[in-house]
Amino acid sequence: MMPKKESHYPQYIIFMADDSNSPLFWNDKGEGIGDVESVCIGDEVYSLSSLKGLKEWFLKANKYNSFTESEQFTTEGMDDWIKQGNEFALQIRDMIPCDIVLYYCHVEKCGDDVHVMKRVILTEKNKEKQQYALFKQITEKYEREQREETERRLKKAAFRLLLKYPGADLGTWAFRLCLQNGEELVGVFGSNPTKINDSLIELWRSPYYDEESGIEYTYKQWAEQLAGGQKWYYDIVNKKKT
Repeated sequence: MMPKKESHYPQYIIFMADDSNSPLFWNDKGEGIGDVESVCIGDEVYSLSSLKGLKEWFLKANKYNSFTESEQFTTEGMDDWIKQGNEFALQIRDMIPCDIVLYYCHVEKCGDDVHVMKRVILTEKNKEKQQYALFKQITEKYEREQREETERRLKKAAFRLLLKYPGADLGTWAFRLCLQNGEELVGVFGSNPTKINDSLIELWRSPYYDEESGIEYTYKQWAEQLAGGQKWYYDIVNKKKT
């Protein structure tokens, strides 16, 4: 069955025979994009008809996946099956664009435990471009995680300011946030003053869930609720702790 064409061009794709009823290929959005006949990457469909034995290999997936409810599961022949999958992955690597990272995932038995293993597939063909794509994906993932962590710290600091200065309005709150958390602001919103100002207005209207109290309001609503004092807030927090 030919996969439906799509415009999304992934950073990486995963080649994994999870079970014989699931897709064989997945993109970086967790969407199935291919089977034993072809794989869809961006607007292109790549035929896998030259991979002899791929379908037969794929149909054995239930035997070697302990996470399914299949009664067929066995470790007998698993090593050879995994190696065969790696051979297919190497051939697929040379079929698809070199600026996309290819991961081969499979279930592997380690002692009495069974784990999902993930390995990067690299071949000599356009190896430098493949390595660059991998480096780019890892770097962007790290930068994204750093931004997310910085944003988490900024949002928490923005809330703590409302606790510290009850009744603060948008202007006071934004000014103190710039004073005390300028580095986080630039890390999340960039260094353009106009963009920072617009982003702070948007943040003021956005929700913040406070884990200590278990309450969620927008920052504006938090400011209004705390305008009369913080006692009610700390009463709730202390009650949750007891």
